[in-house]
Amino acid sequence: MTTTSPFSDFATTMVDVPMELIWSIRWFLFRIMFGAGLTKLKGGKIWKDLSAMCYFYETQPIPNTFSRCFHWAPSWWHNFETAASLVLEMVVPWCLLIPFRQTLMMSGILLAAFQMMLIISANLSYLNWLTILPILFCFDDDFFVVTFNLSPMPSTERGDEFSN
Repeated sequence: MTTTSPFSDFATTMVDVPMELIWSIRWFLFRIMFGAGLTKLKGGKIWKDLSAMCYFYETQPIPNTFSRCFHWAPSWWHNFETAASLVLEMVVPWCLLIPFRQTLMMSGILLAAFQMMLIISANLSYLNWLTILPILFCFDDDFFVVTFNLSPMPSTERGDEFSN
């Protein structure tokens, strides 16, 4: 993974991001997500019996525009939402520790989609936007080039001034 150096020509200088930094940010993301899941499991029986989302939309502090629509979903859907939340917060973070590109990208896609769903349905969206930032470190440059139809920088233009 490379990034543009803020101390030189923006268009032509690229430096590699140290793998230690990338893995420490992934570890940070693991702790955020897994910690959220542990908190839910310790929070009471409504998470264990999968009924938490039946009450969530009507009890959140500042409901957003879509909360009413989500609240009126059938109870089987709320049970599914609760189970999906627990899986996405208790199981998927473990995949962040597996150093395979496909596993990391699938984990990143699942966690980013989960955060976007929380942004749409809940009121603490600033936390979810902030959580998306470390999720970006699940993806490599090739993923962004293909996904956003970017043209990769030729390797001859990458700067090596920081390698000495």
